[in-house]
Amino acid sequence: MYKIQNQSFEELINSISSAIGISIDSSSFDYDILKAFYEYNKLCNSKIEEKLNSLLYENMSGTDLDDFLSFYNIYRIQGNNDDLYEVELLFSSEDSLLLEKDCLLEIDGRIYQTVSNFQIGNSVEKISLQRSNERTIEHQLISKDFKIIIDADKAKISSDKNIFEEIQKLYLISIRRIPNEVETDFEFLSRAKSILQNFGYSNKEKIKNQLLQDKRIKNVHIEDSNGVSYITIYPYDTNKLDEIIINAKHIVNYFKDSNIQLLKPNIVEVNVFGLKEQIDFLANKEEIMNSVIQNLKLVLNTSYMENEEVKIKKEILLNSVKETLSTFSNLEIKKELLGINYNYYFRENYRTPIYNKDVDEVLIIHSYDVVTEGSVL
Repeated sequence: MYKIQNQSFEELINSISSAIGISIDSSSFDYDILKAFYEYNKLCNSKIEEKLNSLLYENMSGTDLDDFLSFYNIYRIQGNNDDLYEVELLFSSEDSLLLEKDCLLEIDGRIYQTVSNFQIGNSVEKISLQRSNERTIEHQLISKDFKIIIDADKAKISSDKNIFEEIQKLYLISIRRIPNEVETDFEFLSRAKSILQNFGYSNKEKIKNQLLQDKRIKNVHIEDSNGVSYITIYPYDTNKLDEIIINAKHIVNYFKDSNIQLLKPNIVEVNVFGLKEQIDFLANKEEIMNSVIQNLKLVLNTSYMENEEVKIKKEILLNSVKETLSTFSNLEIKKELLGINYNYYFRENYRTPIYNKDVDEVLIIHSYDVVTEGSVL
């Protein structure tokens, strides 16, 4: 139920008297006028409460709920509120085309940006993009068929060749939107009620400073979208993420004066492949796989960041696997079949990775991602 807080008439009289410096009581000539205004305002507030409660939009669903809340410029969030696209590109060159995170690309008149760093070689590569608010690309690299324009400031070639000439070898194969789950009626209602009933200045920076006092948190990012403030927490140790989120919720609930949602970060999940099939018939296969993952976790957690990146050689990761396997007697493994790959999960959608890649030489983890151990495949 909605309830509008009203001053008592005595409180109203006292506040007016204090403001104008004149005592007002029942004998004052304007007392009855003020009393009439007070009763009228109280009646209006009562009618507003009655109207809001009669609407019962909490019981609405689907398009009825959308239509009602659109009157207040509140709209249902589509998935994670980021239009994600999967693009297939081919770079017919002996070199590789490297695109940095947030590199702008114009395709069919629309501008997108990369969600991570990508390397495109002489095979069809899938990269993930999201829509950008930018309207133009200042320094342009234009493909031969004019189907794709790339930000020259965030693209480079793996050799010393002229990138403006080499970009002519880039071809757009396809582009499709990655479907995301739509905000449920319950989630939409919760957010809408918070927006309608919470107004005032923002405490987001105060929340950020409080969160960063937790030494388990590496960074905090705040993004406002469609009436919601999204706070993404980047931990040093992903194993403590749920515990950190629980503690962070108490901080957010204490300080928040608007609708705030805590988000988990992008995840790089590192896997070992080529092993499971070789040990699937062994009685102690679970023990072997657990040992491999625990040692892999140790390597990942003890790596250090340099220039906003963590770089781990594939050789180091594979050596940790081989050393673990060597501790098991009478275990015959074709080590040349072993390899390392990783799944990249975007923001809170940990169910399905947006891409999976093999680690060729070096695994690079950026400051906006967190790395965690995955599985034995």
